[in-house]
Amino acid sequence: GTLRGVLDRVLKAVRGFCKQFGVNCLSAAQLWPRLFENPDHIVFEEFDAIVRQVLVSGISRYEVRILWQHMDASASGMVRSSEFAAMIYRAEICAWPDLHEDRLQEVGRLLEAAAEKWHHAGGNWFKIFKAIDSDSNGRLTFEELRRCVRCSNSGLRLPRTGVSDAELQGLWKRLDCDMTGDVSVQDFMAFMRRISGKCFVQGNLAHTARRRSGTVERRGDLGPVPHRSPQEL
Repeated sequence: GTLRGVLDRVLKAVRGFCKQFGVNCLSAAQLWPRLFENPDHIVFEEFDAIVRQVLVSGISRYEVRILWQHMDASASGMVRSSEFAAMIYRAEICAWPDLHEDRLQEVGRLLEAAAEKWHHAGGNWFKIFKAIDSDSNGRLTFEELRRCVRCSNSGLRLPRTGVSDAELQGLWKRLDCDMTGDVSVQDFMAFMRRISGKCFVQGNLAHTARRRSGTVERRGDLGPVPHRSPQEL
């Protein structure tokens, strides 16, 4: 549709701008100050000038208006930095590859194996999350995930030959399915357990083995519930 086409062209222009100035286009804290003077919000005329003159996106004023109405859904006459960042983020994530379920699970297993090899944390996704969550805010961003996977010091040291950038993007696209920009520790743990195929499997197998060996006490029949008088109740 028209909006999708406009978004694609603006996103392409934003990528070029970010590459020129070494800015992460997924980071509002980096991108917004490079484009706009007001630290909090902009009005349409400012946005139009930036999109058509600074970004040189090749879209018309009419198309800028379409984009503006998409961001300013409340028709307040201004757009905040968070709204602009959300639009760019969602447009970027939508353009990332969709990872097939089989490959998604394989990537999960590769991450788990690397966590076990370098940090003895295979299957302990809470420990892995704490290592990834560099600002310790309990939320995980794509950039934090990417740094952890690639980092050779405290990270998982996985080269692109093992897990490609496109596969990492596809994993994140599935993880941040509501496109909020970050995920909680609970969502991360549940997702990684599912794709690595170890959602409580190890614990259940160990419990079964203990029962078979007789090391787990089997509870017998407790019998019927004893009758109690009104006074006892």
